Amino acid sequence: MSVICQPTHDWFSDLLATGLIVGLFISYAPQHFRIINKGSSEGFSPWFLLLGSTSAASGMLNMIVMQWGVIRCCHVYTAGDCLETIAGVLQVISQWFLFTVIFALYMTYYPPSLKYATVAVDAHDSRPTQFLKTNIKTDEWRLSIILSWVTLIHIIFITFVTFFLLLTHPIDPSGEIRSRQLSIWATFLGVTSGILAAMQYAPQLAHTYRHKVVGALSIPMMLIQSPGGFIMVLSIALRPGTNWTSWIQFLVAAMMQAGLLVMCIFWKFRQQRLHIDDFGHPLPSADVPPSPNVVRGPEQDVPVQEAVEDAVEGSILETPVPEADERMPLLNKSTTEKRGWWSRPRDACQISTPAGFEEHDLESKSELAHTALTKQSSFSLRVLRASGRYSPTCRTILCDSSSIKNRAPAAVQITAEQLLREAQERQEAQFTAPKQRVEDFEELNEYRGRKRKEFEERIRRTRGSIKEWLQYANWEASQSEFARARSIFERALDVDPRSVQLWLSYTEMELKARNVQHARNLFDRAVTLLPRIDQLWYKYVYLEELLQNVAARARCSSAGWPGSPTTRHGRRISRWRPEPRVWVKWGKFEEERGKVDKAREVFQTALEFFGDEEEQVDKAQAVFSNFAKMETRLKEFERARVIYKFALSRLPRSKSANLYAAYTKFEKQHGTRTSLESTVLGKRRIQYEEELSHDGRNYDVWFDYARLEEGAYRQVKEEGATTEEEEQAIGRVREVYERAVSQVPPGGEKRHWRRYIFLWLDYALFEEIETKDYPRARQIYQTAIQLVPHKQFTFAKLWIMYARFEVRMLDLPAARKILGAAIGMCPKEALFKGYIQLEFDLREFDRVRTLYEKYLEFDPTNSTAWIKYAELETQLADYGRARGIFELGVAQSPLSMPELLWKAYIDFEVDEGEREKARALYERLVGISGHWKAWVAFALFEAQAMQLPRDEREEEEEEEDEEAEVKMVDGDLEIARQVFQRGYKDLKSKGLKNERVALLQVWKNFEEENGTPDDVAKLTFLACHADYDYIFADDEREANPTSFKFLQMAHAWKAKKAADPSAAPLSGFTAAKAAEVEQEQERDGAARSKRRDDAMEVDDDGSSDVASSHGGD
Repeated sequence: MSVICQPTHDWFSDLLATGLIVGLFISYAPQHFRIINKGSSEGFSPWFLLLGSTSAASGMLNMIVMQWGVIRCCHVYTAGDCLETIAGVLQVISQWFLFTVIFALYMTYYPPSLKYATVAVDAHDSRPTQFLKTNIKTDEWRLSIILSWVTLIHIIFITFVTFFLLLTHPIDPSGEIRSRQLSIWATFLGVTSGILAAMQYAPQLAHTYRHKVVGALSIPMMLIQSPGGFIMVLSIALRPGTNWTSWIQFLVAAMMQAGLLVMCIFWKFRQQRLHIDDFGHPLPSADVPPSPNVVRGPEQDVPVQEAVEDAVEGSILETPVPEADERMPLLNKSTTEKRGWWSRPRDACQISTPAGFEEHDLESKSELAHTALTKQSSFSLRVLRASGRYSPTCRTILCDSSSIKNRAPAAVQITAEQLLREAQERQEAQFTAPKQRVEDFEELNEYRGRKRKEFEERIRRTRGSIKEWLQYANWEASQSEFARARSIFERALDVDPRSVQLWLSYTEMELKARNVQHARNLFDRAVTLLPRIDQLWYKYVYLEELLQNVAARARCSSAGWPGSPTTRHGRRISRWRPEPRVWVKWGKFEEERGKVDKAREVFQTALEFFGDEEEQVDKAQAVFSNFAKMETRLKEFERARVIYKFALSRLPRSKSANLYAAYTKFEKQHGTRTSLESTVLGKRRIQYEEELSHDGRNYDVWFDYARLEEGAYRQVKEEGATTEEEEQAIGRVREVYERAVSQVPPGGEKRHWRRYIFLWLDYALFEEIETKDYPRARQIYQTAIQLVPHKQFTFAKLWIMYARFEVRMLDLPAARKILGAAIGMCPKEALFKGYIQLEFDLREFDRVRTLYEKYLEFDPTNSTAWIKYAELETQLADYGRARGIFELGVAQSPLSMPELLWKAYIDFEVDEGEREKARALYERLVGISGHWKAWVAFALFEAQAMQLPRDEREEEEEEEDEEAEVKMVDGDLEIARQVFQRGYKDLKSKGLKNERVALLQVWKNFEEENGTPDDVAKLTFLACHADYDYIFADDEREANPTSFKFLQMAHAWKAKKAADPSAAPLSGFTAAKAAEVEQEQERDGAARSKRRDDAMEVDDDGSSDVASSHGGD
């Protein structure tokens, strides 16, 4: 990492980034100070703050992802280099932090007067209208709270996802993102930030334009940030590891912020002309004194008169007021001077006066109203609204809301305590009717006469009101005057004979009076007049059930038909309500009475009524199901089975799921194994049809559906079914396959066709294997081949299976023609392999050779093709031809996986016993590649035993027995060592340390098996393994000879001390002398070792060119 993490120093970029960060804090300071100083955040759009915070957060995390590799290098850099490198990240973090602070200040300093809704309370006297604050949040304050939570959740979520991806998919310190998920996430953050930034200022622009005041917006901040935004875009674009997604959002934001700045400057000049401040409040001036901030307390009245007089003093315009007459409207239309949208509204309020006022009152009071209407500030409008009840002639003041610019709350407020107190004081006592006590019949008759007169008057006025009739009749019934009550009900029925409530009340009155026969007569009249009202029938049936009159209940519940022996009651429900549930209830009723034949007759009549049409049968599923269940309860299983099958045969599978479920349950309980399997098969068909109705190209479902039908066909064959049944089963299978292959995949991508093409193959195999319909199978193959767009892609399996089908049909020329057309139309490796295998199985070796030649012409870089071609010639005992093929193969450039071809070529020569040729191939291989594995294979080849050459081997096999052992030629260990030595030198010259270590390890293992302990000891200390690097003894000796000799002496002294631990410690002089003697001996030994090493380097058969670590022999 220290190699990659190299800090770059660019004084211009550093100076620019530092200036931008400092400028950000300076630019945002006026805005923060303005909100805190004014104590109000009015003027900001919450949507602007939401979009700005989320956009800044997305841009910040995008920059962190893009420069995460640079951030990780901070533990390698110094503090100054780290800050210099991540300056771009600090810019976007500062931007997000400072903007989020504005959002926090907006929520903290939100005006309290705008948080909760205010309602106007009319005092109903001469006092002005009071405004009461409630606990109900205003829409804008509620929206601000919701958006603040959304902002918090957004930053938490994207921060979690970002660091989760960074920790699970690390980035290289070079800045390259190797994880596709991380790259997509970074792009998503950048694009999201840009989109949000593009929309960020739109709500604020609309908000500022609609209110036409600057509010809490800071113009100095925008004056600094507008040009600074463009400079920040330039700074981020110059940072390493960034792209357009990192700076596009800042460019869009800078452009829209400049537009907002221009608008705010324009509104600033407009506010000066209108004499209002940034929040729409009037500026104090000499001609418009400030309003007294009078708040009405619980024990005092609001000085409305004084407030109005002070407000309008000195502002009266001498404008003539028209006198009132009879033609003068109560609500005058407002007149506004049309001077342009920037002009101040005049005569924005309308005054309505009650009729009957005096002319002198109008003249005396209209001056006050006119003065208030001509005020040039929104404060005058608020005072006039508060004093609307003060003038007895100006009782209603209506203001055009579109012309009122200042929507701040009125200065005069009202307390909740006063509102509740006045409400309690003004509450009127609830009226309660006096109680009347009747002492004798005379008073009772008088009372009844008075009540009847009242009811008759009410009925006369509202003759069509059933409620009045019901009250009248029920009152008569409460007086036990049933004759009068019946008379009133009958009069009401003359008014509205189809009122269900009237009939029910009438019958209820008779039942309460225990007049059962009257109630029956009423129900009979009601169901005759209103036969389609279920409630009347239910009440009628319920009455007969309570009376345990079963026969009458049957007459009510029956759904009689023209030939039924029932009475007129038995035909009513079915005639007027021919619904399945009515028939089912009738059938159950007959079954409960024990009349099974009658119940069957009811159900059969219902089935005849609905008929055999699909729509009617679908509607009558409940009738079929209950009919079959009744037969099941009666142990008539065959009848129930016939009913189920009759219904299922006339319903489509998509509409009979519930009926199939009932049929399956029936077969599980009472059916045989065959019938149960048939039922389950039908249910599965319905399930597959349901799935395919949602997605017709779900090929997995088609495969399952086809296998289901094929299994059903095989089962039919095994059970010895008739030819007609077999044909039906085959037809169902073919129908499924035809429907499946008709769902052709959209588009021209092969991945969509991979599953689809197997439907054709399974279809063809079914026709070939199961039905033995070979012409149909051939037609299926031909149709499939014509359907596939071979110029875009092809399927080798389809061509090969078609060709093999023709071979099975003993039409070999047709098979060859098919594969030849496939190779000519869309050649690919699988087609060549399949065609070659076919000809090889037919032992047509000349054709196989021709195909291999075509194959290699199509793809000469395919190592596997060269190897297979050579193996074919080897099997045919044409070794010279095989050797020639190998030579042509290794001469190709480029070549895919050449190591496979070289290995096959060398193995061929080894099998032939040609050591010299194999050695020559190894020499060529190490000369081309120089890989350490090639050197290792070369050395091990020289050490291993080989067979005799093929010619000698065949001669000896003719002379000796077949059971004799194969003679081998031993390898040469010295030559193997020489190869190891050459490989070591080659890797050393190339500076490949890791490869040298791997070679030495194999060499060491080789010496452990075949060499002496001295040879193993020489190789043991050649390399020393460090954490990330390897230090070799010979390199250390050549680079630092003095320190190398010193280390050798230290090792020798330690070994000597370990061998004689009982020796007494030497004095300083003796130890120094002994050290000099030992050093001299070591020097002589080192000289001898050096001479021997030089001899080993010069000698061709030497095994090493390095000395041992201890310097001795």
